Amino acid sequence: MTGPARSVSETAVPLPGIAPSNAYPARDNRDVIIGANQDSVFRRLCEAMGQPTLADHPDYATHRARGANQQAIDDAVAAWTSQHDAQEVVDRLAEAGVPAGLIYRAPDMLADPHFKARESIVMVPDRKGKPLPMQNVFPPPDPNARHHSTHRAPAWRAHHCDPKRLA
Repeated sequence: MTGPARSVSETAVPLPGIAPSNAYPARDNRDVIIGANQDSVFRRLCEAMGQPTLADHPDYATHRARGANQQAIDDAVAAWTSQHDAQEVVDRLAEAGVPAGLIYRAPDMLADPHFKARESIVMVPDRKGKPLPMQNVFPPPDPNARHHSTHRAPAWRAHHCDPKRLA
């Protein structure tokens, strides 16, 4: 799990006319998804951002107005989130009653204690016997079972079909 990863906020396509509802960059190079397009939720977001008067501005006071000014409101939210670490943003917004969550990348999933406790990622031996993290079966076939995967990962191109044979 190495190499550069593009930020979700760099590639996200917002829902047209639904704002703010997008992935926003945080100071620690993680992304936070926020859904605050409903009027009262948007007001709580503005308060959490320390900008309560933003909720009364004519360009943002209603759902339609925010939709018409989507880029500007997304820029304002991104300016705020980028000043804080992602977990801090999520915690503040949870306290304020604004739907928000961290966007996980593969390394985040491997390190998350909830993923570990639920055995969401299991180690499967690759063709050389080296442990390879893979998503576990969910829901498990037997709720009392602790280990669900006994197969090995297939060899590279093991299921590859030569297109010439299909002609």
